[in-house]
Amino acid sequence: MNLEHTVMQWSAILVGSTLAYCLVLRRFADLAQPYRLRIAELGEGILASRPSLTRAQQTEFYLDNAFSGWIMPFAVAVVPFAAALGVAKYLWGGFSLSQHANKEDDTMSLLFLASAFASNPLFGAVFFVECAVLVLVVIVFAGPRAMMAAIAEFIRVEVALLGRDGKRSPAAVEYGSPS
Repeated sequence: MNLEHTVMQWSAILVGSTLAYCLVLRRFADLAQPYRLRIAELGEGILASRPSLTRAQQTEFYLDNAFSGWIMPFAVAVVPFAAALGVAKYLWGGFSLSQHANKEDDTMSLLFLASAFASNPLFGAVFFVECAVLVLVVIVFAGPRAMMAAIAEFIRVEVALLGRDGKRSPAAVEYGSPS
């Protein structure tokens, strides 16, 4: 009798947690809708301007995956490898900060990050904790200037690895990621 009671309690907790998570997902989807519409507007504008191949591929990736729940779990898995690659490049003096300063691309990246978080807030929270720990470690061991270089490199690596759709993207080739 006691075992049945315990099973019933855990079942109720599981069902309640699942329902609560579904409600949270729905609320985040509602909050992210304006961002997703803005991604679509920016993406259409960028693609209509005949961008470079790399920029077009990145824009198409953002448009195709704005609702994907798999972006954040993949990002969580990639963070340790991107961090290790960033540390290796820092130790061997391979950092080169990009002079790329395109406001449309920066806006689109941030909107995509918000959309990906809304699609999977559980892994999104883990991703942000990983990034916060990484930033703190870099600040403590390397100082603010190196932190800025590491963040730039980390973002470049994340984009290269996340931008794959079965083919090696030109950015991924630079980092030697497997095809």
